Amino acid sequence: MKYRSGSKTSLFLIELIITIFFFSMAGVVCIRLFLNAHQLSLRTYEQTHAAKLAFDAAECFIAAHGDPDDFEKLWQLTWADKEQTDAISRNAVFNISSGDDGIRRLEIHVHDDNGRDIYTLEVLDYP
Repeated sequence: MKYRSGSKTSLFLIELIITIFFFSMAGVVCIRLFLNAHQLSLRTYEQTHAAKLAFDAAECFIAAHGDPDDFEKLWQLTWADKEQTDAISRNAVFNISSGDDGIRRLEIHVHDDNGRDIYTLEVLDYP
């Protein structure tokens, strides 16, 4: 009695299906890695830009010796000619307050378009 072994074609097709499955899974992993890297790059850009904006505001506040009007003038001069008036610079919030001891405080909050805090900085100006 003769036994027929499985066809070599069906073995080849199974091997081909396994190979296609393996490469498709590897492709999914690679695409996820690239997407995560892109999102990390965008967040890093936002944080770097927000930190630069906050440090520029801190320098203006210190140069103005804590005076809110002088700070506003210096801030307008600093950012008037720059092309960086994107969403990050539009979402900067400055709170200037003065304590009983004469110390003036500037709180800088930089948000993204969704209202999420990107960067926060507090600056004190001593008399």
